[in-house]
Amino acid sequence: MVTSADSSLQPWHLNLVQYRPRPSTIEQALKLKIEQGSADAANYLEKHLENLPESWTAEALSELGRLYKRTGKTEQALATLEKSRKLHLSQGQLSMFIKDSTATVHTLIIDAGMQLNAARKVTKSMQGILPQHYESQHFFHWASLFAANKAHDHRAALFHAQKGTELAKSFRNKRYEGYFVSDYSHTLQKLNRLDEAIALHQARQQDVEIEDAQCRDAEALNTLGFIQWHHRQ
Repeated sequence: MVTSADSSLQPWHLNLVQYRPRPSTIEQALKLKIEQGSADAANYLEKHLENLPESWTAEALSELGRLYKRTGKTEQALATLEKSRKLHLSQGQLSMFIKDSTATVHTLIIDAGMQLNAARKVTKSMQGILPQHYESQHFFHWASLFAANKAHDHRAALFHAQKGTELAKSFRNKRYEGYFVSDYSHTLQKLNRLDEAIALHQARQQDVEIEDAQCRDAEALNTLGFIQWHHRQ
């Protein structure tokens, strides 16, 4: 029985799904990735993919797509992630659809030569899916920010940066909040809102030091110094 904080909504029931351990094929692939590397794990999954139950094929394809991405097989990664996305969607595995869409956006931009139109088309397919699910909304806003910022669509980038950051703060998730800093800051710089960009990096640096006193995010410090220098100019 599920109840809502909104008194106008009626309680509803959800069917329970029994826990299912992963098939040994997927477990072995994950083990190989750690012990022998992504290439060996991908080769193993390729050979055993057809033997998996249909209900586990989508997860195996998700992992295989990421393995292709890590080994520089960009076209295979995109094709495999497209298959996994469609299968996840047809099976109602919506959070996995969101995660694979995020991986697809990153691959299209970083690995496939800045295919911005294709990347933004994928982000649109994520819109409205699991709107009350925190992790899915995090990935939706991050992927949308990433694509919009690369496309210099500052209005869209700023919207998703603010929404994603607010969401992470409401759940007190510093790690997820940190994922937005780089592209959020870049958007603010392009809008000449340098004071806000500096404040964003300074706040994040304090969080990093709290998390691990030995860890300094060199790239973030470099960016902060550049913004401060540019602001002074």
